[in-house]
Amino acid sequence: MNKSYIPYRTQLKIRELMMSTGTIVDSYFRKYKKYKATLDKYNDNPSLQIIFSSKLSYYQIIIWPQNIEEIIETEELEYFIKIQGRPSVERIEERRKYRSTYDCLISSKEHNMLKMLFPHFFVIKLEFLDNNDSWREYLNSLKIHCVSGWLSTISYKQLPINLEEMFDLSGIPWETKYYVLVLLTNSLMPLHYLNPDIIELFKNPKASLALREMYYSFKIFTIDDYRNFCERPLPDREVPCYHFSIKKVIVTPTTCIFLPPDSEIGNRVMRKCHEFADYFLRLSFCEENLEKRVWQRNSEVLDKFKNILNGLTVFEYDYEFLGFSNSQMRGHSCWMVIKTLDSWAEIIRKNLGDFSTCKTTAKYASRLGLCFSSTYKTLSISKEQILHIPDIDRNGYNFSDGIGKISPEFLLETRNILDINPNEEISAIQIRLGGCKGVVALAPELECSIAIRPSMIKFSSEDLDLEVCSCAKYKPAYLNRQIILLLCGLGVPQHVFLDMQKEVITLAQNSTKDEILAIHFLSHYNSVSMNDVITMLQMGFIIKQEPYIEGMLQCAYSNFVSEIKEKAHFLAPQSALLVGVLDEYSILEHEQVYIRISTFNNSRVITGKVVLAKNPCLHPGDVKVVMAVDVPELAHLANVLVFPQKGPRPIPNQCSGSDLDGDEYFVSWNPLLIPSKTVQAMDYDAETEKVETQITINSVKDYFIRYMESENLGCIGNLHMIYADLLGIHSNEALELAMLHSKAVDYAKTGVPVTVPYELQQKNWPDFMQKPWKKPYESPGILGKLFRSVNIEKFYTTSYSVINNQFIKEGFEKYLGLAENMYKEFKREVQGAIRKFQLNNEFEFFIGKSSSFKWNSNNNKSRILKKASQLKMTTRKRFFSINGELERTKLASAFYYVTYTEKNPIYSFPWIVYNYILK
Repeated sequence: MNKSYIPYRTQLKIRELMMSTGTIVDSYFRKYKKYKATLDKYNDNPSLQIIFSSKLSYYQIIIWPQNIEEIIETEELEYFIKIQGRPSVERIEERRKYRSTYDCLISSKEHNMLKMLFPHFFVIKLEFLDNNDSWREYLNSLKIHCVSGWLSTISYKQLPINLEEMFDLSGIPWETKYYVLVLLTNSLMPLHYLNPDIIELFKNPKASLALREMYYSFKIFTIDDYRNFCERPLPDREVPCYHFSIKKVIVTPTTCIFLPPDSEIGNRVMRKCHEFADYFLRLSFCEENLEKRVWQRNSEVLDKFKNILNGLTVFEYDYEFLGFSNSQMRGHSCWMVIKTLDSWAEIIRKNLGDFSTCKTTAKYASRLGLCFSSTYKTLSISKEQILHIPDIDRNGYNFSDGIGKISPEFLLETRNILDINPNEEISAIQIRLGGCKGVVALAPELECSIAIRPSMIKFSSEDLDLEVCSCAKYKPAYLNRQIILLLCGLGVPQHVFLDMQKEVITLAQNSTKDEILAIHFLSHYNSVSMNDVITMLQMGFIIKQEPYIEGMLQCAYSNFVSEIKEKAHFLAPQSALLVGVLDEYSILEHEQVYIRISTFNNSRVITGKVVLAKNPCLHPGDVKVVMAVDVPELAHLANVLVFPQKGPRPIPNQCSGSDLDGDEYFVSWNPLLIPSKTVQAMDYDAETEKVETQITINSVKDYFIRYMESENLGCIGNLHMIYADLLGIHSNEALELAMLHSKAVDYAKTGVPVTVPYELQQKNWPDFMQKPWKKPYESPGILGKLFRSVNIEKFYTTSYSVINNQFIKEGFEKYLGLAENMYKEFKREVQGAIRKFQLNNEFEFFIGKSSSFKWNSNNNKSRILKKASQLKMTTRKRFFSINGELERTKLASAFYYVTYTEKNPIYSFPWIVYNYILK
């Protein structure tokens, strides 16, 4: 094993100790369970493992060192380990490990609400029956300092917490109670605050707003802070147009995490029930680190998830299952709604349309899910404006699957409502219209508003609002490991990709030293967090003279290169990602396509050989080489890939079994990427559906649970990558896995799960997949060569802070006191986030990712960026509480002065209000 992957080397084995589980309230340890346990720590794994038995089963608790919040040591040599991040519990059975819930750690007689809160305040008590020297050595090796203290251990029955009084008190609004739950389940309110005195404080009419702001400021609840927030002016959070504010709950194997309402693009269901948006919940099922996972052979966890789908109680309200879209199911997410005596959920589903033609649970769930797709409502349309046209069927294939037409006038009205830049050419939109799903492309000759085909109609509905999912726009195309493997296997030389990758990295590297290149690089970096840096560079700042710019640039470069190294994901020159449409005039011949790329005031028709693929692509036949031709009759179509209706088989169907209902295709006219050969496409016909006699909402819930249990697209894709890299894309193993992947993709349509044969499982993985526990070997293929050719350079900021007097405004001294207080608070929050997410510096925090290898995945980009965004928002709010532009300019100047006169500053602080500093 590569030693560079092993951050810890200490080994620990203690066979004689007692472990108790509980929570700490004031100076009491409320004990639930006590077990005789063993404690292990292996050389090749930094986690601590506590193994114990309960009811004839063995379990292990896995604790990562970075999740140890504090260890309290008493004079009796008892150690109380306060844990953040909810350690996972595994059941050990016949040398296999299965994820478990916390049922073995807490009494079944405890109050249901405290059962849910327990994982957020989980404390383990260790009592050593023998010498504990090895334990102390382990703590010293990790530089974990124990705090001396005293705690009295009592049974949880001796210190009851009267939650009934809090959660049933009629004087507290439900919204306020919900926000209390938000703070508790996000470890922002200690348990000892659940007492009658605090409950009285929650009767303040501003209580819910104050608690909400405390969450967004990441403040641990205190009475003083709560009162301060109640006294402040607290503005309502605006919900953007087309969005709804939705409460969200994250369900893990151990608990539920409640989140404040978050804005989300609307869907048909929410628009129909807009007056009752507060009655909906969005549930997401995931691992403790908030990442999605496949729950294969984890019946205990799945049983818990199923129980929650059957009903979730939040204070006095019961929520029941409603539905999900296909993309939401893939993300293990669904909708719940408040349960009523007349089953409101069932009424909502019935009012969406007639689904009686759906003969399987999978198809019913998929068709119902169309109403949960995120869409923008535009125009209402009359039945007379809709033209029904036939599909183009030939040789058992549908050449027009999912594609319709739209008139120029109706398209113009639609794009005006969506406020699309008038200089941007749009010639196709992906839509939902009643029970229709698909794409409508511009048809100048169309006299009515819209034309639809039978293949677009998925169920019967009277809804006549045109809902837009997305508009077909030009997008730059990126290479990835799947496409690179297929192109190499079809004759593209390896050096082509190595040269392209080197050129991209060199340009990015030079951007850290050259201001013009830096602006170009950051403009394509696609991160709002870099807007201030771009503005500063455009105003003439020198990289080496401003530590904030230099730090952000170096971090952006490191993350950019890390993504290339980890995914082989880099820009493909002379390529695009385009939505597929049909040549309605039957002009294009078989294996001809039409492409016109239109960017602002620049249009070009592509001619010559082009290569096509549609992600995901695993089979060699998924790559097609066709001829792009110039056809004047199709000139009204821009930024789409126009396919012919001629030929024995539709080209989209040959590309990973795609169609024309919104799929995007990788297309490249770069001669270096055109393969020298192609092979016959795979047959992508889905298995015949088994008709079900009765479809109920319970069968839909079972289908959702089965999906979480059996979804293995990622597993199959990884195995295919291993075999294709090692044995080639034409090997029997790679071809079989490509076929299995196709069947797994169809699960949403067929409901038929796919199992990977044992003989195709892999114990050893290539180095480029960065799985140190999988016994990595050096990959001999193109992916290994690309991976090893990337060196992530470590930067050291060479610039130093020198005050630029042009940013010191007259009268700034007036606000130095406020600026110092805000800076100290800001610095404390940033440093806390750096420790929590194991980052190297402030710049990684605001970029959103650490470039160093981590053993666990707690530091995912979305969580880091969310915290950074919330910190910026909180700081800006306090800044804008100062009235008057001149006064704000003085405060911004004080921000700058306080930061740049400190010895080890957090440079990002003043640039949160960069537009006022640069005035």
